Amino acid sequence: MTERSEAVEKYIAEQRAIYIPQIEEIKKELKGLKAVLGMGPGYTFEVSRVLNELGIEVVWALAWHYDKKYENGDVPPSMEYLLENGVDFEASVADQQNYEVMNILNQYQPDLYLSRHPGSTVWAIKNGTPAVYVADEYMIFGYKHTLEFAQSVLDSIHNRSFEKNLARRVKLPYTEWWYEQNVDKFLEEGKK
Repeated sequence: MTERSEAVEKYIAEQRAIYIPQIEEIKKELKGLKAVLGMGPGYTFEVSRVLNELGIEVVWALAWHYDKKYENGDVPPSMEYLLENGVDFEASVADQQNYEVMNILNQYQPDLYLSRHPGSTVWAIKNGTPAVYVADEYMIFGYKHTLEFAQSVLDSIHNRSFEKNLARRVKLPYTEWWYEQNVDKFLEEGKK
């Protein structure tokens, strides 16, 4: 025990007084937006938690793998938060090929795509979807970083000229015919 609890509590109160009002103001502009995520499970569920707190609905999460419990049997804290707060969204595992991401973006038409890998953000941007590259986990921890993250999301939503210009000039390999295909139908026919 460091016997510094009082100093720590004072610091936390000071930080809350600085950052919470600013976060609350940005939340007013973010409320009701929809997002698709593409990242590992730790990032996916932690970023989903923060987006939920900011008023953004995650409509789909693509993860490379999924561990619903740690080796010691505990549920990851971010997953526990989502379960306890009734945050529910579609999720899929190991479907981060560009064509899979593009199909999901086309289907859900989110306001925002967040990814841990800049290569997949490029495809979203070519599609005209604003994208945020979530470089590291520290960009969402603490009041200051949560505010900076919210500001990045807000900047991506407000400044759409790059995505709009690029989407107008880039011819994607995915046509309407491609997007109209029913993958589930092909899977079921293959089982017969």
